[in-house]
Amino acid sequence: MHWKAFLHVLCYLRGTQDLALVYHKGNISSGIVAYSDSDWGNCPDTRRLTTGLLETFDGFLVIWKIRKQPTVSLSTSEAEYKSLCDVTSELIWLRQWCAEAGLVTCDSATLIHEDNQGCISMSNDDTSINGK
Repeated sequence: MHWKAFLHVLCYLRGTQDLALVYHKGNISSGIVAYSDSDWGNCPDTRRLTTGLLETFDGFLVIWKIRKQPTVSLSTSEAEYKSLCDVTSELIWLRQWCAEAGLVTCDSATLIHEDNQGCISMSNDDTSINGK
C-alpha cells in the first residue's frame, strides 16, 4: 500500500515538474493567519490524537503539518490545547522569519482559528493549568 502511494507521488512530481506557483501581491494584506485542529483518540491501537495545523501569509498556504502526538490526551480540550501549542511554536518561527524578511512587524497580532471552547478558555486564562 505505501509503496503504491510512493510511486504515485513520484509519477505526480515527474509530471508536474514544469509547473510553478505564482504569487501576486494584492492591495490588502491579511498577514499571518493560523488554523489549528486535532482528532482526539482517532487511532484505535494507541488512542493518541492527530494534530493538524495550517498557516497562511496573505491568503497563501505557507506551513502545514499533520502529526501524531506522543502522549494520550484525556479530553478533547486537552487534545486541542496540544494542537494549539504546535501552532504557536510554528507561528513563532514564521513571524520571526517574516519580520527578518521585512514582510510583517512583530508588534502586529496573529489570528489563530480554534473551534474548541474549552481550549479557548484555557488559552485565555491567566492562571497556570496546574494551579501554581
